Amino acid sequence: MSLLLLSFVIYSCANGMETIVKTKHFDIPSQETPLPPNEKFLDIFPLTLDNFTERVLKNKDPWVVIFHEGSIPRAWKTMAASLRGSAWFGMVDIKSEEKLVKKIKYENGTDNLARVYPYGLPAKKKDSWKYVKNAEQARLAVIECIPDTSLKIKGRDVQDFLFESFATNPSKFPAVFFTNEEESPSFIRAIFVRFQKYFNFARFVLPTIEDMRAIGLQEEIVDLPSLYILVTPDAGPTDRINFNAIEYRPQIMGSMNYPNVLQFLFMVNHQFRHQLQGDNKSTNLTIMNMQDVVEIEQKRFEIMIKGRKQAVAPKKVEKVKVPDIEKTATQHNDEEESPSFIPAIFCAISEIFQLFARFVLPTIEDMRELGLQEEIVDLPSLYILVTPDAGPNRQNKF
Repeated sequence: MSLLLLSFVIYSCANGMETIVKTKHFDIPSQETPLPPNEKFLDIFPLTLDNFTERVLKNKDPWVVIFHEGSIPRAWKTMAASLRGSAWFGMVDIKSEEKLVKKIKYENGTDNLARVYPYGLPAKKKDSWKYVKNAEQARLAVIECIPDTSLKIKGRDVQDFLFESFATNPSKFPAVFFTNEEESPSFIRAIFVRFQKYFNFARFVLPTIEDMRAIGLQEEIVDLPSLYILVTPDAGPTDRINFNAIEYRPQIMGSMNYPNVLQFLFMVNHQFRHQLQGDNKSTNLTIMNMQDVVEIEQKRFEIMIKGRKQAVAPKKVEKVKVPDIEKTATQHNDEEESPSFIPAIFCAISEIFQLFARFVLPTIEDMRELGLQEEIVDLPSLYILVTPDAGPNRQNKF
């Protein structure tokens, strides 16, 4: 994947900081995996007496709870997909969940088709929920309740913003969002909230040329909205820091929406955290894999097959010596357990890639079975085996 990186250097000097700008193009090996089609997301979760408190009340994210008697209008399903990432959607069958309906004091009526539980702690959710009578009202209520945790800055604030990012524990990637709207889109605000432990988000509203040049942009015209992540090529002394600004490019990564930006941020964190200034905690796999985010987001990848929920990402995958099917993905690794984001990806695209196999501490013989002639393979690594044609499978060539 080709990404535009804008390189610049900040020097410490007696009179403050000086920014020296360079612009370059680099090719970064993609770590992206296409997300499953929309219909494979589990966008509306069944809610019961057993899971309501844990899923809705103890979750800080907004929830839209739809009450039904066996079926849900398509408008709700469409709205759930459009607000994916901004809010969670749940459904309560008022016939089969009478105890839950009584416990939460639901009042059935044409104006009470759903409840919106706002962003916040359990006490706020219990006291501040409100009824809505259609999907559009639910959308407006969700947009209204998501906080904007980003900093609104100008070019003169960039240097302080950068060093504040490195002073946290763990240190954060400086992330800059350019927009022409005073209020950020709801999915962007949801991104800000979800990734605030790992990224320090700032936004420029109606940026000037000086604002753009402050982060190394030479172009006078920038498509809005746009997102840049500032990464450091190394974790050296802070008196002379080099930065690369990685741009989210819709023409390569797809339209700017929650799943695509989420995927982009995972790629940046996994590839560049070990170079980040400050206490980057790159040796901590929980931080490197953003495990807390994975545990939340993998719920959206519970794929529905013929009305039944498929299990989320098996913990262990059987090792296979010689793959013998056409659509096979093979991962080489030097660790017994895969990084947490790997099984989530395996699950998400399991219908496309029918078998995933892992080689742990692969031998030369293992690699040659796959047709690899090199004796040294960087670990971890991933290979997809494809066949030149769909002929007889007894002597398949890969």
